Amino acid sequence: MRASGLRMAVYALALANLVVLLWHLPREPAARTAPPPLQAPPLRLVDEPAPPAAAGPVSPGTAEAGAASGCWRLTAASAETARALAEAARAAGLAVELAQERARETVGYWVYLPPFPDRAAARAAVADLAAKGVRDVQLLGGARANAVSLGLFRVRALAERRRAQIAALGFQPVIEVHEREVQRWRVVLRGRRADAAHLARRHGVRLRACSAAPVG
Repeated sequence: MRASGLRMAVYALALANLVVLLWHLPREPAARTAPPPLQAPPLRLVDEPAPPAAAGPVSPGTAEAGAASGCWRLTAASAETARALAEAARAAGLAVELAQERARETVGYWVYLPPFPDRAAARAAVADLAAKGVRDVQLLGGARANAVSLGLFRVRALAERRRAQIAALGFQPVIEVHEREVQRWRVVLRGRRADAAHLARRHGVRLRACSAAPVG
């Protein structure tokens, strides 16, 4: 009886030691959940150029700008020049209309002193001008009797300079514009502006837009 109780005590002590041993054993840590991957854009080097933007569609109006049609006008000084322009224009596919017109063009600017009361006063003015260094003058007669011509100039600026020179000497010169009537030919073109401009450059004439009636 005593031996049986002793065995039970030994078994109980061994079981207790086993429980203590299991309690102190290191435990395996719980598995950690990995964080989701970051959704970042791809890296690009600083010196790497950015991809070019896609080119947009070309506007039809831009492509057709050089093919714009209209009415254009040239001016020729003679019938021969007008006919040459017309033939070249037709060969380039342009519609042509010729018309003769009259115009006035400036041929010069006359600087003079208006007529003096008498011949003696006019001669005295010429002598005064000569004394002041102005010698290229002319005393007039006829319809302009007793007037003093100071020069005829083709350029307005030169005439204005002459007028100012004589005025600084105490006189009152005037400028008279001389014109003449001329006949010119108007060449009206209808078609592409590029063709009309090329024709004008080739013949050395100026191209202008016009509002002429349609060519039949």
